[in-house]
Amino acid sequence: MQPGVYRQYIQIQDRHWWFISCRELVVFLLNFYLHGKQGRGLDVGCGTGASLDMLKPFCTEIVGMDASRLALDLASEYRPESLLIQADAMRIATLFRPQSFRLVTFFNVLYHEWVRDEGEVLRQALTVLEPGGIMVLMEPAFRILMRRHDRQDMGKTRYRLGFFVDQLRYLDFEILVGTYFNWICFFPALLQAGCDRLVKRPYQEQDPINELKIPPVFFNQILMAWMKLERRAIRIFSRLPWGVSVLMIARKRA
Repeated sequence: MQPGVYRQYIQIQDRHWWFISCRELVVFLLNFYLHGKQGRGLDVGCGTGASLDMLKPFCTEIVGMDASRLALDLASEYRPESLLIQADAMRIATLFRPQSFRLVTFFNVLYHEWVRDEGEVLRQALTVLEPGGIMVLMEPAFRILMRRHDRQDMGKTRYRLGFFVDQLRYLDFEILVGTYFNWICFFPALLQAGCDRLVKRPYQEQDPINELKIPPVFFNQILMAWMKLERRAIRIFSRLPWGVSVLMIARKRA
């Protein structure tokens, strides 16, 4: 991500409805598949560290890794007790022993332009997971939604659900959850993407993402309430047909 985006994230990640709702969705679903606090967790591309606390109920130790020194410096200020490593996502299997993690997570990491081969990163995640371990990935959905937001995030693409279903099945993961989510924002994002194609606005490295400015308190609460309904719908129906993001939860077969 651009430097300005990292600095924006550290200011909003504990208050913005999107960040709060994503973490609540993951915790809500993981509670069905991980019981007790044991083993180690790895957050690949941890950025400014917003997800590290989210993983603590499931693991006795959490490791955050990111290629950006700025992101890790901000994360260490945000969570000074965290264990952080500066490394590329393509090096997971060279940094850690096989079967050394109970949980491996990716949050908007694989679509980053620094990741050259998503399949290889997932293969390495499989290597460092213990048998029965869980992998979580959350990535932007639908290329038609590519917009200025993604360019500032240094995103190279957006994904269909089927892409990750095929990747994980090829690696022989057991898919537990595969769905789109946040469908309430799909059409506003589509409109914004169309406007961005018509009017290409330049931006500086220090510019924040306008879409992620915290809305008024009332709307922030309304959107969090909506996302709470969505996560219950995912639990009941298993899959939502569209949304601005893809969520996959998969288990390494014993």
